[in-house]
Amino acid sequence: MNIERDQETTPNPHSNAWMLLPWYANGTLSADEARQIEQHVATCALCRDEVERCRRLAVSVKAAGENAWAPSSTHFAGVMAHIDRAEGAPKLQTPPLFARLRDWFAESTRPMQWAFAVQSALVLVMAGALIFTFAPAPSTYETLSRSEEKAVSDRARLRVVFAEEVTGRELRDILQSVDGQFVQGPSPTGVYTIELPFAPTEQEKLARALAKLRSDAKVQLAEPGAAGSTP
Repeated sequence: MNIERDQETTPNPHSNAWMLLPWYANGTLSADEARQIEQHVATCALCRDEVERCRRLAVSVKAAGENAWAPSSTHFAGVMAHIDRAEGAPKLQTPPLFARLRDWFAESTRPMQWAFAVQSALVLVMAGALIFTFAPAPSTYETLSRSEEKAVSDRARLRVVFAEEVTGRELRDILQSVDGQFVQGPSPTGVYTIELPFAPTEQEKLARALAKLRSDAKVQLAEPGAAGSTP
């Protein structure tokens, strides 16, 4: 790391020093970097407090156990290679920031590595929870024009509109008069489809059934319908 180079791209010396305080606290900076941080900390109360906080954290984590597991640099590189293969991403040159993070992870004390690993795991858990929460639920869509009968009938059919005041008994009597049965309806326009007990090619029977329906005062409209048609 080179603080002078960072300061050329970071106009705020305080921000640049603040980024290096964890490395300063665990003693992993070079002598030149440590000297520059000491000069800044001597004049910045905020940074002095942060250094003390980092040191207390390091001591606290160290007291929890020196034998905490930490991945080796080989294991860490293997995990990153597996992620690259899974995503099908081309191998890219390691960016400077990632290289610095990797070096810090490899050189820091085990307690600091353990704390970093726990924080990373929490971030992954929270990200997974958000994805699960906002994932769209699957749905099924059907149009209103979907036919209830899949097979096409080979019997004659009529399209009929009844008077609004027709009763259920009158409907039954009308159907019995032509030996028909409802197969569909009513449609949004009030059309019923009646199926007759003979083929649509029997024109004489079809004409008689139409005449009988049209003569009924409770029938407003009666016309031939194609076999298997929908209202």
